Amino acid sequence: MDIRDLKGKKVAIVGYGVNHASLVLYLLKNKIENLTILDQNESKKELIDKDLKQYFGKYQTILGKNYLNNLSDFKIIFRTPGIPYLLKQIQTAKKAGTIIYSQTKLFFDLCPAKIIAVTGTKGKGTTSHLIYNILKDNLSVKVYLAGNFGKDPFDFIDEIRHEDIVILELSSFQLQDLEKSSHIAVITPITPDHQDRHKSIKEYWQAKLNLIRFQTKRDFAIICRDSNLSKKIKWLTKAQKIFYSSKDNLISGYPKQFIGLHNKQNINGAINVARILHVADAKIIASLMKIKPLEHRLEFVVEKNGKKYYNDSYSTGPDSTIAGINCFNKKIILICGGVDKGFDYIKLVKKIGKKIDTAIIYGQNKNLIVGLMKKYAKKTNLIICENLAEAVKCANDINLNDGLVLFSPASASFDQFKNASERGETFKQLVKNVKT
Repeated sequence: MDIRDLKGKKVAIVGYGVNHASLVLYLLKNKIENLTILDQNESKKELIDKDLKQYFGKYQTILGKNYLNNLSDFKIIFRTPGIPYLLKQIQTAKKAGTIIYSQTKLFFDLCPAKIIAVTGTKGKGTTSHLIYNILKDNLSVKVYLAGNFGKDPFDFIDEIRHEDIVILELSSFQLQDLEKSSHIAVITPITPDHQDRHKSIKEYWQAKLNLIRFQTKRDFAIICRDSNLSKKIKWLTKAQKIFYSSKDNLISGYPKQFIGLHNKQNINGAINVARILHVADAKIIASLMKIKPLEHRLEFVVEKNGKKYYNDSYSTGPDSTIAGINCFNKKIILICGGVDKGFDYIKLVKKIGKKIDTAIIYGQNKNLIVGLMKKYAKKTNLIICENLAEAVKCANDINLNDGLVLFSPASASFDQFKNASERGETFKQLVKNVKT
């Protein structure tokens, strides 16, 4: 789709927020005038008018619980990732002839530069972060980082030159209806996730695999072979395939600031991207040694009262919490819980039974986890709390010299927090306020 294809058409933006504010500004700047913003939240009217104040009067809004009632009135709909592609109202509009599009699809259409896209269940944020920093240090062209992590791509789309490189971290919701693939695609391990939003594991996997489905022989698919799915997907793409693993020793000396085998896995994915773009290993190593780990991912916070505190708030599923637990050989107080996304927690609870001294469980899914612990982790000390503040206080009260407190929720954050970032920041502040 070209921007000219939108001229004179009735265009709807379905869902307004972080993922669509920049897109709306871009469309209005390009004189797409018959534009309507739809959102369930009526209170967003003030935010919308504030964000778009220079274009006031050049757009319409439909807000409230009935915002999806008349989607077929529009010729083109841009859905936010928060609106499932297979939602009944979206599919009804599609059958009526409405074109269903997304910010990600439009960016793939308009971006003049080569795209490196990263997806997966675990490690896609850190892998994107590593790729960006290595390439930024060593290439003469401009390197951009966007998607779920970094800037919104429509904040800088007009600046991008043909020779530049754009790195996108993409979720299953952004990939679900994608019909183009990136020049270089990185698939980190894919495990069951978002079962609260996808109808099946197969649907979730198929969304992720759109990233490589449309590649050509000139493209590259970098696939983590530590995932069982890697064996099934290697025939899906025509691209040149490179497989990587946490077991590979691609360089001499890995950066010590990235702890755990899962981070070695992330580093190896990034190294393979850099090698495709002819960055020498010595330069890759030099860049890696300078890169700081991302916040909320096994982030060391402080040492107080004989215990080290680690913030792993971005662990929103059991597998990433297991990976975090495996990074340490000391006594661990684990704080976990939140919103269940349809996970099977048995594997995590069995790990808790083997490696965790005390488990502090809070959040919406606490009864589910506690019930499993009573069956599979009987020897682990169990404390049940109502909220994170109470959990941190309980952790501080435990006498555990030369041990650590690992906040790795294995759950989504939406029961008590706006997002995982807010949850992590809250944990860090609570820990810093702990009395010594």
